[in-house]
Amino acid sequence: MQKPLKRYLKLTAFNRSFILNDMESANLLAKNIALTDPLLTSAFNQYLNAGSLAKKRLIAAKILVDYPLVYPQIGKNFDEFANMPISNLKQIDNYRRNWVWGFTCIDDRYKPENFYESEVDKKITDTNPINYLMKTVINYMIQNPSYSDPKLLHQIVNVGHYAACQDEETPDLSRQAFQLLHTRYPNTYWAKQTPYWY
Repeated sequence: MQKPLKRYLKLTAFNRSFILNDMESANLLAKNIALTDPLLTSAFNQYLNAGSLAKKRLIAAKILVDYPLVYPQIGKNFDEFANMPISNLKQIDNYRRNWVWGFTCIDDRYKPENFYESEVDKKITDTNPINYLMKTVINYMIQNPSYSDPKLLHQIVNVGHYAACQDEETPDLSRQAFQLLHTRYPNTYWAKQTPYWY
């Protein structure tokens, strides 16, 4: 069984790889996690077997959405979160410490000291990473209408509600996910669990 601290560090590194758009590192981490952590094997095998790069990004986003208390860096909540059972990492935090991608928060993002020199060219520069996460899911669902995952759209609306690092674009993305959910899957359990986007 994987120790919680080791699991948290691997998930942190995978999260960081996603934000940096570093698919090579994400792939290596996914292989390691799939082989060494039975609780995460299924999710990371889905990622590894996704085929297209767009589908891999979608599955990576899905994994990150599932774990709101996993950050892309070691931060002030590390001691509290790193030794939690995996089920706790999946819970929305009432103190809004969800998806706290701290070095990328609105006014504090992309400080050079938060990146290794080799990472500077890889980082996502056109958007807040929370928005990038949301757009990854929304765009994939729009471009691949046969792909069905109402739960993921529900979760993306929740990201818009509960993520710590938001900007003026985040509510609009939450609305887009809400509309997609209610247009495509109006009678599903997940649509009923998502009565509003704001």
